[in-house]
Amino acid sequence: MFTDTSFDVTHLEKRFDALYDDLKIIITDHQTVIRKLKEYCTIFRPVALFQIFITSSSHIVIWFVAAMSFGENDLGDSTTTFKLFTVHPLISFQLFMTCWLYGSINEKKDSIIFALYSSNWTAVDIKCKKLILLAMKINNANHLKLKFTNTKIVNLEMFTQTMRFCYTIFSMLVKYNYNKTTN
Repeated sequence: MFTDTSFDVTHLEKRFDALYDDLKIIITDHQTVIRKLKEYCTIFRPVALFQIFITSSSHIVIWFVAAMSFGENDLGDSTTTFKLFTVHPLISFQLFMTCWLYGSINEKKDSIIFALYSSNWTAVDIKCKKLILLAMKINNANHLKLKFTNTKIVNLEMFTQTMRFCYTIFSMLVKYNYNKTTN
């Protein structure tokens, strides 16, 4: 049986051309997203870092006030206690949402490389392979993450570390108050 391979080749070329055009659109959209993300980070980075610092400090102050007022063997002023236990969940939620939002943005950006790599890029023609590799390099070149320091990335891990740190300070203050009152 004789099969017409010209139809298969032209059909395959059209398919690769359509794939190439779609890939170009996706990559230009991704470059636009990266550009917008850079603008967002330059505008909101100082605000977000200041907010994280203030909420973390507020946690420590709340734990400190709680440790001092409850450490003197009295329950303290009921109004102060009510304020402490009302403000604490709100501050915790604010810190959680900030860390979650930036962690989510970082994960979505990092998932682009994984999606490109797992897209079966080895089965396409050389023109598409070059474009996919270029997109991977572009995405790797943009290490755009909101960082508190050079090593601390703002994400949910930072939230848990902050909460542990606040608990450590709280337990230290309780122990200090206990030792102070027993001596």
